[in-house]
Order: sequence, then C-alpha cells, then structure tokens
Amino acid sequence: MKCRLEPNSSDKHLYTVPWPFKQLCLSTLADDDTNSICPNVQYLTLDISSTSSYLSRRFPNFHTLNILPGRHLLHDDCLRFRRLRHLTMGNIDVVPSSIIRRIHTLKLFSTKGLTTHSMIYPNMKYFSLKNNLVNSFETVEILIQHFPNLRSLEVPLQLVQNAEYYDSLNILLDGVHLPHLLLLKINWINDKTYNSKVSQWISSKTSMKWRSTLFCAYHHDDDLIVCL
Repeated sequence: MKCRLEPNSSDKHLYTVPWPFKQLCLSTLADDDTNSICPNVQYLTLDISSTSSYLSRRFPNFHTLNILPGRHLLHDDCLRFRRLRHLTMGNIDVVPSSIIRRIHTLKLFSTKGLTTHSMIYPNMKYFSLKNNLVNSFETVEILIQHFPNLRSLEVPLQLVQNAEYYDSLNILLDGVHLPHLLLLKINWINDKTYNSKVSQWISSKTSMKWRSTLFCAYHHDDDLIVCL
C-alpha cells in the first residue's frame, strides 16, 4: 500500500502497488514510489515532469499519453514508447519527431512548432487542435502539408465570413489535398441563406458541387461537421 499527501490539503491518496487501474496521473503517485511496475496502466497523464525511461519502465503498456501544458520529458528515450498511439500535448516540439511518426491520434493545444519545420507525418490519422484558433489560410495549408493522410480533422478557424474561410473549406474538402478525410469539424459561420440546408451551402461555396457521392453536413451550436 502506498500513500500520497495532496498539496495544501489534509487529504491522502491511498493505492496498492502495482497500480490496478488503467488510468493514472503521475502526480497521484507517492514520492517514494519509484520502482513499482504498473502493467495495467494504458492512459497516462504527465502532470509533472519526468524522464521517458522512467515512464516506459514503470508503465510498459500505456498507449495514450496526455502531456499537460508546461510539462515535458526531461530526457528523450523515444524508442521505449513502443505502444504509444494517442498523444495530447501543448505543441509538437514537446516530443521528439521519432515518436510523432508512430502515433496516429494527435491533439495539440497550439500550432507552435508546425511552422518551423516541413516534416511530414504520414501515419497521422486523427488530428484536433484545442484551445487555439487557426487565423489564416496559410496555417490551414501547413496543417495539410504536415498531415496528408488524415481521416479526421478538428480545427477552429478564426476567419471572418470572407474568401479565406471558403478557401479553407474548399482545400480541406476538395479530395485532393486530404484524399482520405472522412470527418471534418470546424467552426460554423452563420449564413441564414442556407441555415437549414448545410450540404447545399457547402456545395455552392466549394468544389464539393462536383462530388459524385453523397455526403452529410450539419451544424451544431458553433460547429460545422461534414461526414464524407
């Protein structure tokens, strides 16, 4: 049995060793618990800084890693993350590119780092951007260049109702730049003309008018969702 005292609180966090659950935040571990192996953990949250060798040794089977903003890996022992497939982090520079190449689901809190290199991640299938707005058509082009084989893309566009918004929508849905895309989720702009006929609105504004197969499109609250 291990015990972790909560900071600035009289609460105690008790748990058995090895950790019996599938989800774990590193901050819940006792300070003197540095050697126990937890093979059941599959979903790991890095809310304190740590070394990758420490993570891979103690949690050999985790496949989902959530790195909270402001946290990082002190040492990059990237070959040890053999099972990692789902990653959430502040920006793409937090983790070495050798790890990014192997995962297929990526959530970022910032596009920082994407504009500084031209690396391509062909294995990436699902990408979403959280808490950060894409405010230019050029950034949309950069995302497409980095992740050409996406099946699902979720990005908030901070673009006014003008040509840039429609250009972005068009390049994302033209079937050429993202030929494998099945789901697109961006922000919805209020267009009363096609408010109840979203598919017709998309067809009138983009090259989707030439699409030979049916597609589904609708808006929910502030989101536009297109299923191809």
